[in-house]
Amino acid sequence: MGIENILYLVTGLFVLILIVKAVLGRKGEKICAICSAFALTWIFLLILYYMGRFDNLLIIGLLVGLTVLGIYYTWERSVGKEKTIFRLPVLLTLVLVGYYLLTFENLFREIGIIVVLWVLFLALYLYGKNIGLKKFVDKIVGCCRRW
Repeated sequence: MGIENILYLVTGLFVLILIVKAVLGRKGEKICAICSAFALTWIFLLILYYMGRFDNLLIIGLLVGLTVLGIYYTWERSVGKEKTIFRLPVLLTLVLVGYYLLTFENLFREIGIIVVLWVLFLALYLYGKNIGLKKFVDKIVGCCRRW
């Protein structure tokens, strides 16, 4: 399956999901057709990959990356400003999960790094009101402001 077929697959799924959303009415409002089309595509391709029927791990990785970023943006929109301090640990956790889906490698050391990162950022979050740390925490939270 080449990139052309993948483009057709994503487009077809997108249209199909839009139709399903229209049929569902209010129940389908929270479904994102683009996100769903890309996610279903990489899930399908990943299954084919592990069955030995598809060998382009690069395109699967790109599609997984889109899903990772979509989940991250959804998380970022849904949390309050004070919890945006967790941007880095959230994004790195999602990247590690995506990587694991593609490789099934033993990631104990990487998981340890993520756990330490979460603990550090949790400490900053809990003690961020401290005058000495407040400026530093504000810089972390403000680093990704949209211009």
